[in-house]
Amino acid sequence: MIKIDKSDWIPSLYANVAILGDVLTEPNEQLPNLSKEQLNKIRNTQAHAGDVVRVLGHHQQFSLVMKIDGAKGWMHKSWIRENLSLSDFVRPSGGMKSSTEFLSEFTGVPYLWGGLSKSGIDCSGLAQLYFLEVHDKIIPRNSREQRKFASERPFEDVRDNDLVYGVGKVGGSHHVGIYLDGHIWHAYSDEGVVRHSTERFLNLFNIEAVNTLL
Repeated sequence: MIKIDKSDWIPSLYANVAILGDVLTEPNEQLPNLSKEQLNKIRNTQAHAGDVVRVLGHHQQFSLVMKIDGAKGWMHKSWIRENLSLSDFVRPSGGMKSSTEFLSEFTGVPYLWGGLSKSGIDCSGLAQLYFLEVHDKIIPRNSREQRKFASERPFEDVRDNDLVYGVGKVGGSHHVGIYLDGHIWHAYSDEGVVRHSTERFLNLFNIEAVNTLL
């Protein structure tokens, strides 16, 4: 696996993201020929067109980048445009939508590991976009880091906008959903973005904790 030590990062170089693109765990010169399954294995997250990323280094046709949320990975050089006039991240605008508007727009969006758009999204990506677009708050990208972002409490004390963390009863994968009005919204691998009753969610996952990020 290709790595660039922090001591070797480019000191201060930023770039504009040109298109919605995958941020990968490793560079892969065979990217155009990878199957969906192969790509899912190396997709860490995605960056949107217009995002500003920090460029940390290069390897062949890929650049190691960091997003404003701290997520790092490799993007193809053709997907970004280095911008010497930038000296820092540009914070994305958020807080423009209501909870109902945001969740209605994403209902039915297919599940995609590492996805972060209406073309495909995963559970922690849905939570991250929800807090940005509804509450104007940047939170970590993956569910483990989201869980560390605030103190935890029992599910019995859950409140609207809380994140609910669980482990799948089949497969044991970690998962996160958004609690709102007695239901839990989440990007579920079998159904995409869906609203489940708490009873249905509890049938699928063993609850670990909830927390409030507001």
